[in-house]
Amino acid sequence: MLRRLLESLFRKTEATGRPAIQTVGGSAVAVRDAGSDPASTSPAKVDTTALIEHAATRVSERLSEASASRVESLAKHFELPAVSASADVHVFAFHVDMGAAGKLAYRDVTMDVGRFDYVSILETFKACVFRSHPQAVIFLVTSPGSPLLALSDERTRVVELDIPFDQPMYQRVASMCAYVHSPAFVKDTLFLDSDAFLNARFTEYLDADFDVAVTVRRDPGLMPVNEGVIVARAERRPAVIGFFDRYLATYDALLSDDRIADYYGDIRKWRGGQLSLNAITRAAHPYSDQRRIGIGSARLQCLPCDPFNYSYEYGATVAHEPLKEKVVLHMKGGRKSDLDAVRSLLALETTAAAGGEMPAGPSRSGSDRRYSLDTTFPEEYFPPTPLDFSAATLTEIADHFKTDKGSIKHLYTEVYSRYLETYRGKAPKLLEIGVACGSSLKTWGGYLGERSAITGVDIRKECESLCRTVPNIRILIADAAAYSTDEVFDVIVDDGSHVSKDIVQSWQNLWRQVRPGGYYFIEDMRCTHDDGYRRNFTFPKAHGDFDRRHVMQWLDEQMRAMDYSNSDIEFIHVYRQLIAMRKRI
Repeated sequence: MLRRLLESLFRKTEATGRPAIQTVGGSAVAVRDAGSDPASTSPAKVDTTALIEHAATRVSERLSEASASRVESLAKHFELPAVSASADVHVFAFHVDMGAAGKLAYRDVTMDVGRFDYVSILETFKACVFRSHPQAVIFLVTSPGSPLLALSDERTRVVELDIPFDQPMYQRVASMCAYVHSPAFVKDTLFLDSDAFLNARFTEYLDADFDVAVTVRRDPGLMPVNEGVIVARAERRPAVIGFFDRYLATYDALLSDDRIADYYGDIRKWRGGQLSLNAITRAAHPYSDQRRIGIGSARLQCLPCDPFNYSYEYGATVAHEPLKEKVVLHMKGGRKSDLDAVRSLLALETTAAAGGEMPAGPSRSGSDRRYSLDTTFPEEYFPPTPLDFSAATLTEIADHFKTDKGSIKHLYTEVYSRYLETYRGKAPKLLEIGVACGSSLKTWGGYLGERSAITGVDIRKECESLCRTVPNIRILIADAAAYSTDEVFDVIVDDGSHVSKDIVQSWQNLWRQVRPGGYYFIEDMRCTHDDGYRRNFTFPKAHGDFDRRHVMQWLDEQMRAMDYSNSDIEFIHVYRQLIAMRKRI
């Protein structure tokens, strides 16, 4: 996975002493070790699994009358800025000055929140948002008279709410709930901790198949779902409202729970939000990166903390290049002491706090990038670090080459590996429709081994020069729906236009070229019923070509032929956005 891919780019400080915080040539920072951090945790002393399981028994779906009234009152404070119509995303942040109450002493966290300069932190927060999304609108919730009021501008709406300083976490969840109930919730929204810095454009990761997204981790002793990054889609507002109502209602229920009180004390101040979030998703355990699960009427997307909610380890040396891979950099706990050094790493000193430009996509200079798409210019890409393909999973290889087939986006690789594992190390022949940047061809070549023969077919002549240095890969420029060959393949993958008529014509043209016992896969089936895909399609196509009836009629014909034993199809397996077919032997 992406974490493993980047391990070699992170070097832990070997010295036994506490390293100084420093910028080395503007490219790396050595951060303090855990012993010097006041936000140290003791996971071994905390049975979070038992705690979450107990909290899950108190899950509630409906707000109490008092909370519903409070939410309704708070919602009136969220006015829609005039610039919101031009916004591509809304960003929600919450901060209240806790004063002397900022000294935390819980079983699993001790920290003096009051020692940090939150004006500087929120200035950095703004700079990161507007660098990635110049047209974003920020809703910054704080208490009346807060110094954060100075951060207000045309695209930053500072919302003053009457917030008791000793219960910030509870009020934060109430404020988030109020926001999704308010008229301001008209854009996809990122709910970020005030020290969670957006480091890349997030809109490219928004997928219509989910309503709410959270980030998950697999660190023993820590709550699996981290509260610092939550994504809410405006497209299905009722489902989002239901999710946040459940979130706050469960928080209310836990306030009166004796076991929780004995364990944590007053969870309105701290820990209660994250515990409530884990409680309402408990039935969906174990969490899995990129998995979608149902929470009430909401479809919940689980994103990996690395890269969507990344925090570097204490005692690590963090460099500029690997930080470029992180979508959100979360300066949790004492990491906020490293603010100046990390700002330098993120190159914020040369970027305006608002209106700064973010490259629209990967440069053509061969630099590292997030992942390859068919809309990405066909630029040759090779990872900066090696990978032992023979020991790696298909997902790890896909993430290595930055194809969206892996955990970076679709996680098709978990399905593919069920069928294709037996081909590894042999000499299979694979044809893929759609080359993009060549990343998936290299993935197949690495996974299946050097004896495999990988062929890519793409209609764009720009793809012709890709992968020339990879011995077992060749690229042909042709229309797959009309491509003629006598060659037989063990595997054919359609990752082409995703247009309904093209899918059918390509299958009709190439199914005969699949070896008996071989497989034919069709990716991104969602595109056949997503109007947004048709609107954003960049190649000339007739409107009728997108009609889903092409695919549905073809699928019905194949099923009918199978039922009457008049078909060479052994099976058709349908997964989320992916179809797998096997030819009968």
